[in-house]
Amino acid sequence: MVAPESARLRAVYSIAPRPEASYAVVAVRFTAWRIFCYRLPLGCLTGTVHLELPMKLGLLPLARGLRRVRHILAVSAFALTLGVAVPALAQTNAQAFVEQEHGRLATLLRQPAAQSREASISQELDRMVDYDELARRTFGKPCPPSISQCQNHWDSLNDEQKREVTGLLKKLVERNYRKTLTKTLDYDIAFVGSRPLATGDTKIRTEAKSKVNPREAPVTVDYVVIGQAGNYRVADIVTEGSSLTKNYYEQFHKMLNTPGQGYAHVVKRLNDRIAGR
Repeated sequence: MVAPESARLRAVYSIAPRPEASYAVVAVRFTAWRIFCYRLPLGCLTGTVHLELPMKLGLLPLARGLRRVRHILAVSAFALTLGVAVPALAQTNAQAFVEQEHGRLATLLRQPAAQSREASISQELDRMVDYDELARRTFGKPCPPSISQCQNHWDSLNDEQKREVTGLLKKLVERNYRKTLTKTLDYDIAFVGSRPLATGDTKIRTEAKSKVNPREAPVTVDYVVIGQAGNYRVADIVTEGSSLTKNYYEQFHKMLNTPGQGYAHVVKRLNDRIAGR
């Protein structure tokens, strides 16, 4: 990572005197902007940090307390300038990982169409999505969300079949996700929290709100993230409550258990969808 080009701070603080006590409560909210570049074909990414600093300051002298607030802000700005990691910007948890990957993909999709751009998008999605794990889950290993019991079809496939369906699912998921992301480029994307799942995975919730039609209900997309710090990957995408792995599992399970269909029919249906048929 190269040195930051700029770092700025804006602070807004309010004072609420407590007449029954000898202190005032100062609520400080400041926003820090930091522009930084990675030595990757991704251009520049921008980061925004919002921090809340409630504190007690003696009423006398109040000016000294306000100088303390300004000092905290100045130190934070200096830390940003030096490139000190800020938790909201660093990849320290699953949500930070999703925010980072989503931002990189959005940056790429806003670039003019070119073969190099398409290659970079595919590489970025490869880093973001664990297609092997996604494929296993679509064949029931482990059971997809909200399905307590399922049939493990994955272990009944040979190695060649596993590679084949994983490759087909990768093409289909990449095409559909890119299409969805392109549609929401002009939406306001909010990362509204994360929660651990019973499986050990982490679900990150996002909401996409239309800028053109504010009355339009936001689109909810959840990312199911596996792994640990520094090695996160997305294993499932849940759009408006509909799990990708669950939907595919239900379809594959039906085909594999229908006489006259089976594995060959699964492959045919995947190829048809990739071709848009």
